[in-house]
Amino acid sequence: MKKAFYFLLSIFLLLSSLLTVSCSNYDYARQGDPILIAHAGGAIDGNSYTNSLDAMNKSYEDGFRYFELDFMTTSDDKIVAIHDWDRWFKDNNKKKIPTHEEFMNSKIKGKYSPLDIATLNVWFKEHEDAYLITDKINDPKRFLTEFDYPKRTYMELFSKQAVIEANEIGFGNTLLSLHAFTYGDKLIDFMLENNVKYITTSYNVSPRKKKFIKKAKSKDISTFFFFDANKPVTSEKMNDKYNYIDGFYLEEFSQYKPQ
Repeated sequence: MKKAFYFLLSIFLLLSSLLTVSCSNYDYARQGDPILIAHAGGAIDGNSYTNSLDAMNKSYEDGFRYFELDFMTTSDDKIVAIHDWDRWFKDNNKKKIPTHEEFMNSKIKGKYSPLDIATLNVWFKEHEDAYLITDKINDPKRFLTEFDYPKRTYMELFSKQAVIEANEIGFGNTLLSLHAFTYGDKLIDFMLENNVKYITTSYNVSPRKKKFIKKAKSKDISTFFFFDANKPVTSEKMNDKYNYIDGFYLEEFSQYKPQ
């Protein structure tokens, strides 16, 4: 009787450990799986858009290996991770864009540690399997000069000039922000001419946009799309797009619902 009990207990513990590993160590290299991206560093304590060190650490522990962060400049022209200054003004009871020192000495939502390029250089040195995806900043030459890991960087860009600049400096991981362009055959030609391999767009896909994305995919251009952070992500929404979408921006790792 005892042997049967311990046998069943060992099976239960083994299955539990396998489930834990499968959740926290998602296999990004597995053929056909979408890339899962922690949007604005990922949510923490139910808070989205923090772009904070705390959110990055939590998301990494949860299983994310791709991290999207928003970048803007302080009043003294230093690059920092921030979604928008209005949120920071509200959290810190301020009305002016801070200096770099003021920003780094503040807290996001009163408790989370902010990020600048120097902090990110240290973090990515310590997390060798992590990748960065940028948003908002549209200056590839400057960013890739200051960030130490350009080969582990993907930059979402918002103008043809920025895309051309990225190509001219030999950067091969440009994401074209689809909402900033008029999409059609000419845009696909432009992307191919400038070594653009990725598109980003919202999950609200019209029939015309869907047709464009599928044509881009036929040219080996992948598409990542993001959800509204304030709306739940249903498996139906994801499954509807699995056949032509290659990655998802998510708030929580648990939002991923395999087919």
